[in-house]
Amino acid sequence: MPAETQPPARNLIWSFRFEIILTGLFILHTILFALIDVIAFDRMTVSGIDPVCYYSYLRSVVFDHDLNFENEYCVLDPTGVLLSYPLTPAGRRPNSFSVGPAIACAPLFFTSHVIVKITGAAPADGFSPPYQVSCFLTLALFALAGLILLFRWVRLFFSPMESFLATAATWFASAAVYYSYPATFMPHAISAFFVTLFLYYAQKTRGRGNASRWAMLGVLIGAMTLMRWQNCLFALFLLPEMKGLRRRQLIRNASLTAITALLIFLPQIIVWSILYGRFLLIPQGESFLLWSRPMLMPLLFSTFNGLFTWTPITLLGILGLILWLREKVARPLPQILIILFILQAYMNSIVRDWHGSWGFGMRRFIDCTPLFAVGLGALLTRIRPKFRHFLTCAVLVLFVLWNYLFLIQYYFHLVAWNRPLTFHEMVGDKFHIFTSIERRRLVRTAYLSAERGYMDDAEKAINLAIEIDPKHSDIYLAAGEIATLQNETDRAFHFLMQARALAPGDRDVEHAIKKLGEQSRMMMHQ
Repeated sequence: MPAETQPPARNLIWSFRFEIILTGLFILHTILFALIDVIAFDRMTVSGIDPVCYYSYLRSVVFDHDLNFENEYCVLDPTGVLLSYPLTPAGRRPNSFSVGPAIACAPLFFTSHVIVKITGAAPADGFSPPYQVSCFLTLALFALAGLILLFRWVRLFFSPMESFLATAATWFASAAVYYSYPATFMPHAISAFFVTLFLYYAQKTRGRGNASRWAMLGVLIGAMTLMRWQNCLFALFLLPEMKGLRRRQLIRNASLTAITALLIFLPQIIVWSILYGRFLLIPQGESFLLWSRPMLMPLLFSTFNGLFTWTPITLLGILGLILWLREKVARPLPQILIILFILQAYMNSIVRDWHGSWGFGMRRFIDCTPLFAVGLGALLTRIRPKFRHFLTCAVLVLFVLWNYLFLIQYYFHLVAWNRPLTFHEMVGDKFHIFTSIERRRLVRTAYLSAERGYMDDAEKAINLAIEIDPKHSDIYLAAGEIATLQNETDRAFHFLMQARALAPGDRDVEHAIKKLGEQSRMMMHQ
């Protein structure tokens, strides 16, 4: 049937076929991780320093009508770490995170509050599960919207098929996919959505000189900066366009954009003034950003969450942007995108914990996902047409498989979260992932058996773990800690030295060695 005679509904479905497929892949991904119990409502709890701080803004303002986080930190952070931080100069509990994610989560949070009040299904206190789950669902909705918007952004430059494959490969083969399903309350998906929305709107409306456009650009700049402060650097995307404006137009448009951006960013300024007594500051402290010590090479290539080593699809995206420079007509676009990437890389490299600590991959680059995707699209256009779709699908499968195996390794704690990975952990384990899962189960069994006093069972579990997968420090760490409990100092030291040899600098291993030393000195003085 010719396209013009097809039913309107079929035409509509065909027009949005790639968005529908991407939505289907997103849902399939969610179902897959629900089946292995990564995604579950009973797991959607706010815990950890970053998530608790993001959530506390929302709960404190809605229920306590203030920015005193004392009760939120007491309830949500049982470790007491947040309460151990010194008070701010204004005498408040500190919160060094952005307020934007709390604002983004507010609609579903209020909806949950209404449902709880009507049904009485849970305490209407802002702490009960419905409130926390609402924030996780907000993350998932922003992630899905961001995925669709990412395709629309790439589609501004390339064919539908190339855009679809570039979008799918970039999203599902990078850290973006980890933060797109509700496994932890980290708002990277929300932040990436607003960055993509800004870039898409700026490019889509390029050339329109009306004031409303520049005001809207200011709104989007303010919104994405409200989510994550360094997102303000993406505003430089407008520079090539501004260069072509007359002086009067430039002053008018830039002023309008700056004023609207500042108005949208105002909630953060108000929060800072209340908490810290200042309108602008680095709330983590001046030593948080080490301006003269950029760690660029480790940031990109380290096995400790390095961008290109953990998610090599991002390297293809950057290579694509570089190759795109060869096209004279399009050159200003890849030029500014490369500059944006370099600026983001520098900012991420000067952060005190440049590796992002326990995060999956280089999470602070998730806001650069639109750059990687459009770069990958540019790379795909350089492949000869008869090989293009076959090669792209092969790349998609390879890189997605690498990333998903990493997701399994990370979530089931088959690799360390607090140090550089060994080559065996990084690569070798992916070829025997089920053996790694069994090794980890045996290590946990050894700990549990030792806690219950079944030392023979603990030793059997350790020996079996060594037999099936000996190149992992967690086995020898467990053996050393269990031997320490039995006051077998020499044996414990032997195991812990093996763990240190396999994983130099592992904080858990070093802590165990320090504890063993203290125990040995106490025994000598008795």
